Amino acid sequence: MVEVYVDGIMYASYPLDEPVDVVLQGFQGGTNQLRIRGGKVEITQADCPDELCVKQAAIYRNGESIICLPHRVVVQVVGESEKKESVKESIDAVAN
Repeated sequence: MVEVYVDGIMYASYPLDEPVDVVLQGFQGGTNQLRIRGGKVEITQADCPDELCVKQAAIYRNGESIICLPHRVVVQVVGESEKKESVKESIDAVAN
């Protein structure tokens, strides 16, 4: 599941396994376009000045989040991920 919070209050909840395109109304009227496809969620458009939320990669793992500070929007994956990943995909660093 994906939970969306605006200014600390739950705005909506969506399943990761169903396609969704929705415009989120953020703090003080700002907007973010949320898209769920193929078990991943991303912000595809935003009218905030830096658009860092748009530049962030799509998320799908439990606990991952996308945050838009100007609009006070938090998008967070909760529960177990439906997508099974290989060990190679889950390693982000190797030390000798």
